[in-house]
Amino acid sequence: MSEQKDLTLTKKTFERLCEMLDEQKYNYSPNKEDFTLTIGFNTKDLPMDFYIRCDDAIKTVIVISKMPFKVPEDKYYQLAYALALVNMSLADGCFEFDFRDSTVSYRATTSYLESIISKGALEYILDISCAIVDKYNDKLFMFLNDKLTISELMDAICD
Repeated sequence: MSEQKDLTLTKKTFERLCEMLDEQKYNYSPNKEDFTLTIGFNTKDLPMDFYIRCDDAIKTVIVISKMPFKVPEDKYYQLAYALALVNMSLADGCFEFDFRDSTVSYRATTSYLESIISKGALEYILDISCAIVDKYNDKLFMFLNDKLTISELMDAICD
């Protein structure tokens, strides 16, 4: 009985997420079987793609945006340091650096354990994720392509 209730809550959360996106007239691709969707945004600098999952096992909405670039090996440690500085300033979410495939992602989560998430809260987690990714993705990209020095990147991050 508990398993069915849990899946019902995940389904309801996913439906609410899709309703919010529809109300905002966003273009997205849902997968109702595994409670995931993808959505992309074009900005003045780098495109932003998001993968959103309602994870039934941990009753959490997970928003992930993989940056559209790879990190060269000679920049690993400087970038890891820069991401640590960024993460210290964030109230919601974090940047993650995966040494295995040289990628950077942003991840934000919110729990729906024994609760119903409002459309406003779902809109917030997507909006804040977009704002944070848009604020930092171009700076990180410029650093990786030698358009910013590490000290200029630090100044931009701490600004």
